[in-house]
Amino acid sequence: MKKVLILVVLLLVFLVGCGTGGSGGGETGPVINYASVTEVVDSIDLMYMDIESIKFGKEEVQTEIERIRSMYDALNDDEKALITNYENFLKIEEAYEAYKKAEAEKAEAKQKLENAVAAAAEIALNAIPTKVTGGDIELPNSYETEDGISVYIGWQTSDPETINVDGT
Repeated sequence: MKKVLILVVLLLVFLVGCGTGGSGGGETGPVINYASVTEVVDSIDLMYMDIESIKFGKEEVQTEIERIRSMYDALNDDEKALITNYENFLKIEEAYEAYKKAEAEKAEAKQKLENAVAAAAEIALNAIPTKVTGGDIELPNSYETEDGISVYIGWQTSDPETINVDGT
């Protein structure tokens, strides 16, 4: 009877030991890579410190924003919860997106202007007669695009008596 009682006690001790997370293979807490968390937090702090003077057009700035985003996305939920300055990173990303939008708008406006100048130049060139000697000719001096861009055309010749298309 004593042997049975000792076996039951040992069995209970073994079972209780397995359920407490000891070496018997119980549950473990979340795995947190503090080095990764610290790197993300420090990178955000370093960039946010100079948010007013960030030159978003520089490739290294764009690369750093992408690197921080990639590191943050690689964190698990428990690690992300430790990123206390994430709102600052969102502000950096927002400023970066605003910069990209402004640059795209500038490029579009530049392209429209270049297209208007090209159209005006084509109209002006088509208006030049092959040869005029004496008399008055009327040449266009402005052009307006469908987008409302006005292009003004200035004319100049070295000999007001003769204008040739080939420049002679």
